[in-house]
Amino acid sequence: MVLFIDDNEALASLAARILERTGLTTVTASDGAGAVAGLAAHADRIAVVVLDVTMPDITGDVLLGELLARGLVAPVVVSSGFGREEAMRGFDPSTVAGFLQKPYRGSELVEMVQSVLGPGDG
Repeated sequence: MVLFIDDNEALASLAARILERTGLTTVTASDGAGAVAGLAAHADRIAVVVLDVTMPDITGDVLLGELLARGLVAPVVVSSGFGREEAMRGFDPSTVAGFLQKPYRGSELVEMVQSVLGPGDG
């Protein structure tokens, strides 16, 4: 299962459809509260998280800290319209498995998620 967190609800919906076409179940969240709720509801099934850096209510690095404190063990892919260096400033590199530069193609999203999951996961 993929937990896809992005305040752009149209992007989250599209990403979910793309990932689900590859056989991955996806839960979306558009803010920090939704992400925490998604983790609480599906903690044992979440295999990867795609996390936007900039959201109105919370920054991605702060949200990741909250998710880790609540037991998140899945790898995290950070996503941003900012360049990698700027986007990753607040993150502990050991907590991030990958980076997706926005805008990205659906195939890039699928490739990144599958590479983080590894063979046989999902």
